[in-house]
Amino acid sequence: MKNIIKNVVCSDKTKKKLYSNRNFFLLFQGQFVSNLGNAVQSVAVVWFILNIAGASKSGFYLALFFSCSLIPSIIFGPLTSVWVDRLDRKLIIVGVDLIKGVLILLLTLLTYFHFYPLFSLFFITFICAFFNTFFIPAVNATIPNIVRSEDLLKANSIAGICFHLPLIIGAAAAGILYYKIGIVGVFTVNGFSFILSGISEMFINIPADNGTRYTTNKVKSKFTADLKSGFFYVKNRRPLVVALIFAGALIFVSDPFFAILLPKIIKFSLKLNAADFGYLGAAFSIGALAGMFVISFLPRRKKLFYFIFIAGLFGLALTSILYGIPIIPGIQKQLTSTNIFIFFCIVSFFRMIFDSLVNVPISTIFQKRVDDSYRGRFFGVQNTMFISLKPLSFILIGILSGFLQIYIIIFILSFIFLLLCFFISVSSDIKELFNIQL
Repeated sequence: MKNIIKNVVCSDKTKKKLYSNRNFFLLFQGQFVSNLGNAVQSVAVVWFILNIAGASKSGFYLALFFSCSLIPSIIFGPLTSVWVDRLDRKLIIVGVDLIKGVLILLLTLLTYFHFYPLFSLFFITFICAFFNTFFIPAVNATIPNIVRSEDLLKANSIAGICFHLPLIIGAAAAGILYYKIGIVGVFTVNGFSFILSGISEMFINIPADNGTRYTTNKVKSKFTADLKSGFFYVKNRRPLVVALIFAGALIFVSDPFFAILLPKIIKFSLKLNAADFGYLGAAFSIGALAGMFVISFLPRRKKLFYFIFIAGLFGLALTSILYGIPIIPGIQKQLTSTNIFIFFCIVSFFRMIFDSLVNVPISTIFQKRVDDSYRGRFFGVQNTMFISLKPLSFILIGILSGFLQIYIIIFILSFIFLLLCFFISVSSDIKELFNIQL
């Protein structure tokens, strides 16, 4: 094997305009297909666990499931992110999608033959999550390599659309498919969607701005130094550190609602079915799609996106509070489950518009602020930090949901979220981070 795999260095001048950029659209065409299968599975698996575990234990089992999807990133994220910066990113992207497809098809067989279905689900989820620790930093680090700098914000908006549009279709169809073809059929669809995605990504040409990629021997010799340099790179840039800390805190208090509390509300409080849960998921994705669409047409001005970011945060805080109001016992008695469900769909739509106003600008800021040679490691550190907080918050809220009424938990989490939004809005480090042309 050669010592170095050489990649073509690609400047902005040699990159095509976004809408004629074959590499960009091949990448996200593959992501569209796999996200469609994943959307169907995400809804179906939650309902599968709710049906098996029941009302009293479902919070804990959902927390355990989501923890299995997150713990690999905590353990391996910083390590695998070094490989993302040193190995061929195309090989990582294609390989991971194909491997995940095979693993999910294996889960199909295990579930079909009733081989410890929950254990098999948790185990395969854990393995797939391990490979995601390569995949997510590779995709995030690749986008700036295949699109021009001035197209980066729009590219991230389109990437978000390619993520959320299949979620609309998949989530809306998931509840119906769950009853028509069962969990085994859902796993089959998702497994083949990842394989098709990997095949599509084989035709991508990914140039490298940092010139070279090292093979295994050279990676091993530089591994420890690269890992340390990645942490020091982040540590020595205060605005990045502050942004990561705030973002991690927001994730800690907001994610358990959607992973643990909302499914329990739909099934056990409102007595609705999997199809309704899927339609609610579609409402989330339609809102996110609308937000991405709006952002892709906004003028690229520094102050504009900073104010959009702050407004989006307070919008998220407001919608968090709104989820708790209709399930206050005295109010819930005056409403039907259908009324509350429609209200949730409307709130979810606007929530995800605000979510887009927060996530697209900050993701673009990170991509522009971080040097290409450190970008994979940065996103690895970011993913590890964010994900390491989730199992604790999921398990904590999952246990509390068995003792406290859900609306009380929602109001506590929303109050903390609102306080964090205030501190972010007055942070000089966040203002400095946004002082760059998007």
